[in-house]
Amino acid sequence: MKAEPREVLEQLVRSVVAKAIVGSLRDEYMEALDERNRSLSQPVPASAGEFCEISTPDELRGWKRRHEVNDRFISELMMAVRCLLDSAKFDSANRLSDWCLALADSLGDAMVRARATVTKGITLARTSENAKALSYFDEAIRLYDEAGDELSSAKVRLNRIECYRQLTRYDEALHDGKITCQVFMRLGEKQLLARSLNNLGAVFFQLDRFQEWLNSLEDAGKLLQEIGDDKSLSMVYWNRAVALRNLNQITEAVRYYTMSKTLALKTGQAWIAATSNYNLGYLHYTQGEYTRALDILTETRTALSLDHWHLSLCNLTQSEIYLEINMCHDAIRFAEAAYKEFESIQKPFEMAKAVGVMAIAHSQLREYKEAGRLFEKARSMFKEQGNAVRAASMDLHRGVMWLEMGRYTDTRAVAEEAYNAFMKESIKPQAAYARIVSARASLRLGELECASSNAADANRLHGESPLPWVGHQLHAVLGEIHQAQNNLSAARAEFWQAIQELEEVRSNIAADELRLNYLKDKVPVYEMLMTTDLRLGDPAMLEEAFETAERAKSRTLVDLLAGSVEALKRPNSSSLEDVMEGLAPDAGLIEYVMSGDDVSAFCVSRARFAVVQNICSRAELRKRFGFLQYHLTTFASNRAAAQARASVALANIQDHLQKLYEMLIRPVEAFLADAAVLVFVPFDFLHYVPFHALFDGTAYLADRFIISYAPTATIHRLFTGRERRWTDGAALLIGVPDQAAPLIAEEIESIQSVLPEARSFVGPGATKECLNREIQTAGIIHIASHATFRPDNPMFSSLQLHDAAINFFDIYNLRTSASLVTLSGCGTGLSNVVAGDELLGLIRGFLYAGATSVVLSLWDVNDRTTADLMKSFYRSLAAGATKGQSLRSAMLSVRDEHPHPYYWAPFLLMGNPN
Repeated sequence: MKAEPREVLEQLVRSVVAKAIVGSLRDEYMEALDERNRSLSQPVPASAGEFCEISTPDELRGWKRRHEVNDRFISELMMAVRCLLDSAKFDSANRLSDWCLALADSLGDAMVRARATVTKGITLARTSENAKALSYFDEAIRLYDEAGDELSSAKVRLNRIECYRQLTRYDEALHDGKITCQVFMRLGEKQLLARSLNNLGAVFFQLDRFQEWLNSLEDAGKLLQEIGDDKSLSMVYWNRAVALRNLNQITEAVRYYTMSKTLALKTGQAWIAATSNYNLGYLHYTQGEYTRALDILTETRTALSLDHWHLSLCNLTQSEIYLEINMCHDAIRFAEAAYKEFESIQKPFEMAKAVGVMAIAHSQLREYKEAGRLFEKARSMFKEQGNAVRAASMDLHRGVMWLEMGRYTDTRAVAEEAYNAFMKESIKPQAAYARIVSARASLRLGELECASSNAADANRLHGESPLPWVGHQLHAVLGEIHQAQNNLSAARAEFWQAIQELEEVRSNIAADELRLNYLKDKVPVYEMLMTTDLRLGDPAMLEEAFETAERAKSRTLVDLLAGSVEALKRPNSSSLEDVMEGLAPDAGLIEYVMSGDDVSAFCVSRARFAVVQNICSRAELRKRFGFLQYHLTTFASNRAAAQARASVALANIQDHLQKLYEMLIRPVEAFLADAAVLVFVPFDFLHYVPFHALFDGTAYLADRFIISYAPTATIHRLFTGRERRWTDGAALLIGVPDQAAPLIAEEIESIQSVLPEARSFVGPGATKECLNREIQTAGIIHIASHATFRPDNPMFSSLQLHDAAINFFDIYNLRTSASLVTLSGCGTGLSNVVAGDELLGLIRGFLYAGATSVVLSLWDVNDRTTADLMKSFYRSLAAGATKGQSLRSAMLSVRDEHPHPYYWAPFLLMGNPN
């Protein structure tokens, strides 16, 4: 077979990589041969084209019987293998490398055998089969050493260094690195010396010896620039960017990632370009830009779909992101998947990182026993690998867990050890975090001087090397120290700065669920700022306390309803002035807040603002509410027995409701004197309290006031600012009767009697497609159906239609301009209240879909009394009453015949009552 010049063969390889053709091995190789044929005006050797169709060893033997094999042809095939690897076509490269080895064996030439063995080793290493690759590199080195070829032997060691690194056999990697540098320096091989320095640098990285790594890469880069080797320089720039990222030199890291990607694309290295993109994503993660990071992980999974190593890395990075935003169960799931993948390809370093993520996640879930076991496992794995920095990091995170468990002295001891380990390698952000943990422990021990010293160290280090995840924690602990020293103004400034920094991170998170989870463990700093303002006590600070409370409540829901997901840089919470202006002249708003065991109330009207602090104990209030819940549950489960002793049952529940009245309403009674309409903004478990049914000993609150509810004062203002009339569209009535609620059809019929223009769909007609179609133009939407509340996963709470159950996510994607949505089922208003006082349940979906008011139930309702209440409600609406007036009138009407609150008080009005 005629030999072609080397430069033509290199052109052939580059052209295939640049095109990055997706197809079979034969398509890829034949296109390369076509390019060569066109450039040389020579016929393509038929034997080479035919060879590409071989898929089994038997076919290979048959091919060899018909063709002559020589050194040049095998060299061509080995070059094609490298080309396929650069194009990330690993399956094709693996098969072709097997054929190279088999052909080399048939020649009986030791040097050809050595080159084919190296090609096979490189192919295995690129697909993360490093243990298998080692045996091929060992064999190649033996063959070259026997032949006295010192240069080729050193070249193979370059590849073996990387395998040793991946297998955490660092001493052997460093030994090979020393040998290769000596050989290449002595022989004047600048390009190979640069590669050796690059590979050595990667070993330093895995040992967290970042400065030595950076020094090696700097020397390698200078050599490659000198000889103009852009292809190798792209990899060195890639590694240099990673080193700079770990040293928190972000601007420089971005610059080197960009240069690496540019050179990789220029030189046809699709794999390097894709991995540079992955590392840019990781950089976005470290800077708190979580949505962008997740987007890049998705891009990487697509670009490197056959690269098991990077697919596993994507899972590991996603687990770290989820951990940062408090999605602990998801973090564990992705970390477990990554661990199994890394275990299958023998990556001990990454396995240990995955175990560390799982440990931190379990500790945040307060599963301390499992977390402790995993922390010890991760620490031991890093220790065995000789990575003292990573082992110290595991100790520090375990110390954070001990802090939650009250082991303050132990926490401070491990934080000190971790600080020393981080400072030894100049890892300043982690060192700052270690000092923050020490400061927290010292605060709990009452050692303010020590806490102040630790915080001062952290402040200095953060100033030298800032990271977003460190900043807000630093300012929070500084605020706590000032608060303990009774320096409230300084404390307030630090808490304010902490909130500014964490909200800056939050503003880079686009997805609703991610933003919601991010704030889970950040709420205490809002409470500390609010408490500080309340302690300062002057009118301006009390106003600030209210606005801070609003800023912390249901923030994700507020963002959605304000339509400002793309403008998250500014807070969407309302000022006190905005809230006052948004209230009707005869309305009063009571917003409850809790901090520690204290319950306080903000009282707002158009003319007045007052704060009533420490109205009751949170623990005692929860206990009293529990009694009410128990009574309603037992009443519902055995109504016949309760009705037999109706007066006793009524007296019992009135007692519970009166106790709650004394705790929640009596302290603010003076504020209510001029109000005819009340808006309650509950907090935590108070979202489940029927305030309209609270009893003062002679009358219920609904006897005196028209009552509505809102998740926050800001949301109430948003609702009242949307001018909609329910008459702007026809009413939509949907009913799904079942055995538990057979009177639903009768309920729909009775509502239609007072709303004759309504469109009704009952039974088989009440389908998901019907709802999706009709909801868009309806002015009122009434759904009478069984609801299922999922406390384990409230976003999957659902409403049953005839052909399907619709959950939060289905409702979330609907769009309506309805003035009113009524959910006339059992427990339709139940939601999980999570950190940040976010309500997770059906109501969240309907509010986001566009409804300005929702009527829903707090407990399982009675079929007959619900039908009566709804008919009365809509009759009043049709007569011109407001929604608030109509619901109150309907409640009082039902109460005339059924005095127990179980029957008349299950429904509340969330949103605009007008």
